[in-house]
Amino acid sequence: MTMPARRDETAPTHRSDWGPWQLCGTDLIHENSYYIDLTTCTDSAQLSDWIFQIVGKAWADHATVSGLMNALGEILRPQAKLCSGGNSTTLTPAEIKRLCARFSDERYVQLMRWRNDR
Repeated sequence: MTMPARRDETAPTHRSDWGPWQLCGTDLIHENSYYIDLTTCTDSAQLSDWIFQIVGKAWADHATVSGLMNALGEILRPQAKLCSGGNSTTLTPAEIKRLCARFSDERYVQLMRWRNDR
């Protein structure tokens, strides 16, 4: 698997319910090297565009699409942050970076606790 050049040195974050996706910095990367720059998901239209781009790919199987939805839901929390109550709102790239960093930090803390409990 060839990964795109990373823009930072953040360790990748992966959850089993994300299927073939992992978070690296602000990029959500598929195992085939296709990636989504989450800082472009500033509103529900942009987020929907990415989702339907992936759905239209020949390689996008059920695990890919469901993993994408799980990852986007956990990282960006779109119902609360982009379309709460059916009202369209926006996130700035800086806010998205904070959501990604916070999520990665939480994953790291949970991993360290799990390792220490073993």
